Amino acid sequence: MLTAAGPAAHALVNRLLDLWAAPIGDPVQALDRFSTVYTDPVILNGIAFPLTALVERAAATHRALERTGVEVLEVVARDDKVVVAFAMTARHIGTWASALGEVPPTGRTVTVRTIDVLTMTGGLVSGIWVVSDEASLLAQLGAALEE
Repeated sequence: MLTAAGPAAHALVNRLLDLWAAPIGDPVQALDRFSTVYTDPVILNGIAFPLTALVERAAATHRALERTGVEVLEVVARDDKVVVAFAMTARHIGTWASALGEVPPTGRTVTVRTIDVLTMTGGLVSGIWVVSDEASLLAQLGAALEE
C-alpha cells in the first residue's frame, strides 16, 4: 500500500521540480545536474533514454512552455516508488510538439496536470511512468483535432 510520503520523498520531488524549472543553458552543466537525480539511462514510459535525451526533452519543454508556477497536489511513497501528482502553469511561447502534431506558439497561459510514478535505484530515479493530461493542454491551446 502506498502511504503519505515522508521528508525524503518530498525532498526528491522538490529537487526534480527545481531541476525542470529553469531553462537549459549549458547542456554539459545541465547533464551534470540531471545526473545527480537520474540514472543513465533512465527508463521513461518503458523506453531507455540516455540522460542526454532527457536533458534535450527538458530543453524542448522550456522552448515551448515558460513555466510560471507549479503546485504539488500529492506525493506518496512506498519502498522504491515515489508518486507525485502536480499541476504546472506555463505560458506557451514556442512550438509544442504534441502527439497530434506541432502547435505553434499562442502566448496563452495553460495548466498541465501530470502524474509521475518514479522508481528509485541507489537514491536516483531509474524509471518514470508519466501520465500527462495532454488533451486538456491541447484544448487550452485551442488546437483542433483534425478529422
